[in-house]
Amino acid sequence: MLITAQKIHQLGREADTVAVYTNGASPSAKMHQWLREHPQYEYLLLRDPDKAGVEWAQSVSASIRHGGAKVRTLRPPDELDPDEAILSGWWPSIL
Repeated sequence: MLITAQKIHQLGREADTVAVYTNGASPSAKMHQWLREHPQYEYLLLRDPDKAGVEWAQSVSASIRHGGAKVRTLRPPDELDPDEAILSGWWPSIL
């Protein structure tokens, strides 16, 4: 999350893009509630390539959709975790 936030800053996108930490692979009930209560945002989830990353994305996106917001999930290339991919020069083209 910190690498993503740093990249957002380097790109000068702080006005319209924010990195949010969801408490790791098992977001708390409060985090799920917050996601449901904030449908005014569009969400982009950058997930890890492993099983826990898939489960995290499914859980978080379900809460977001339940609140009525739009959500997209991306997996970085080459089976890299998001931080590794960003450090290697990858950045989601939709941002």
